Amino acid sequence: MNSRRGMILALCCLIGMAAFATVFIVRSGKQATPASRKDFVSQRALSALLDGQLNDYEGKPQPFSQWKEKILVINFWATWCAPCREEMPYFSRISEKFAAKGVQFVGISADAPNTVRLFAQQRDVSYPLLIGGPQVIALSTELGNKQSGLPFTLILGRSRETLLTRTGRLAAVELENVLQSATTTTAPLLDKMSRTTAN
Repeated sequence: MNSRRGMILALCCLIGMAAFATVFIVRSGKQATPASRKDFVSQRALSALLDGQLNDYEGKPQPFSQWKEKILVINFWATWCAPCREEMPYFSRISEKFAAKGVQFVGISADAPNTVRLFAQQRDVSYPLLIGGPQVIALSTELGNKQSGLPFTLILGRSRETLLTRTGRLAAVELENVLQSATTTTAPLLDKMSRTTAN
């Protein structure tokens, strides 16, 4: 009798876990929210992130101040998130394409350092992968991730204005369009500033 009750309890637990996983996967990839500049981004949380630092998977501190003059593409991800893994190859390609135009990609993982290290050894990722730990979801929620799903991407302009927030997979074409617009909009201003400084 006890073994039967144990089997029923285990089956209920499995069904519950499967339902949770299904909901999270739907949040993670299938229902991407539209890009928006109006999504609420907590300035307190944003300042705390940009004024602080996170370790990379080797344990080396990476202060966000090193990228203070860059357009930032901050991607919250996890190794177990399929849409996150799908984004990474073209994120790497686009990162390399726009690096000379002052764009910096940064990945913030929900995983443990060892897990990210093993992942990075098996894939060619061209941008820094930092460790945010389990609190990544809560942080991303304060930065506009209202569905609390992964992946979540936040793009910030040079003045730290929000250019895009996106929960779910961000298409390569849309990402390139946002970065193209951001880099061409700021280029004339930077040229003007450098000419003024030279004079």
